[in-house]
Amino acid sequence: MNSVNTEHLQFLFQKLAERVPQLEKVEATRLPGGSLLVQLKDRVFEEPILARYVSDGTMKLLAYLLVLYDPEPPPFVAIEEPENFVHPALLRTLAEECMSVVIRSQFLVRLTLPSFSTLLKRDKSECWFVKQMASRPCGVLTVFVGSPSICLQVDYLAVPGSSKCSNGKTSCHMHVEILVEEPSAAVAIETLLRRLGNQSQQATERIVSFRGKDRMLQRLEPTLRSIVLAGYASSVIVLIDQDAEDCLELKGRIYSIAEQAGIPSALTSMWVRIAVVELESWFLGDPLAIRSAYPAVTAGDVRTLKGSMADSVRDPSGWLQKKLNRRRHYEGGMPKIEVARNIAAHLNLDPNHNTSRSFRLFLRTLREVYGLPTDALSSRSPSM
Repeated sequence: MNSVNTEHLQFLFQKLAERVPQLEKVEATRLPGGSLLVQLKDRVFEEPILARYVSDGTMKLLAYLLVLYDPEPPPFVAIEEPENFVHPALLRTLAEECMSVVIRSQFLVRLTLPSFSTLLKRDKSECWFVKQMASRPCGVLTVFVGSPSICLQVDYLAVPGSSKCSNGKTSCHMHVEILVEEPSAAVAIETLLRRLGNQSQQATERIVSFRGKDRMLQRLEPTLRSIVLAGYASSVIVLIDQDAEDCLELKGRIYSIAEQAGIPSALTSMWVRIAVVELESWFLGDPLAIRSAYPAVTAGDVRTLKGSMADSVRDPSGWLQKKLNRRRHYEGGMPKIEVARNIAAHLNLDPNHNTSRSFRLFLRTLREVYGLPTDALSSRSPSM
């Protein structure tokens, strides 16, 4: 594989390093006989060591990444007991990557840890269970909990990449990659998508957070290139804060990066959206959502936002933190992820309600990408 696609192999090694904090780098050398010599460098060691001396969990993760991110995915993937030898903290990420396989291949996993099946199922009926079976219109995930000898009667199976399922029904398969700057933005979008409920049940998405704007801009091209190599995303949405930059220049820069990664010719659609000035501007655009998430905040606290344009507030996060601190919230510092989750659960989803123009544009983008009718975003969902 090293000689076929070195770039993709390095992407897999990078993914592995993200999951194993002490892993500094992975080296692969093609030997004269054709075999591949893999060496892993741990931060505590001066020299890399052979793969045969690495823990079983690390090598299993590398094997899973090879299968789950294969640029030419096989029609059927089967994994037995993926939870074995893998650190519990990595199981959720592994489950999400397993779910991405459903879009491209038929997938079967046999479990000895039933709790792993709940990570696979998430909030949608995406799994086939031995005792509780549910199907998706396209893409069937089969999960065995117990004996693999149990036979499941499947009404139909999806044929990945085709326009119809094998039962003749029209395929509505769609996968969206959403790339964001910060974990707080990922949480906010995840909450919004969950509130859309069944409106988006025929699509899947993966939200990737880069933990900082500089890091996002540095790693955007290889990330987009990996999406192209995977070949299963129909749309990509990039959300980034404006901060003090010119919106048109920032957007043009990202589209240029996408073009270098081969995105225009590889996808149905590519969307770049700017949060003006930053994510917290969206929250300031809906004062009632702030008060619903934090009842101690009074109408007087947010009176200056009434009728104003949230995008014009220069320091949205600082403004919000000041108001929350006044009511004894987060006096030691505002946890952005928690605040994003709490307020996003109350944001009014009427595209015309929020005074942040960038938020209204982002909602319209979600509606277009997911094929949502206009009235799908017209009401305030109950708090979660």
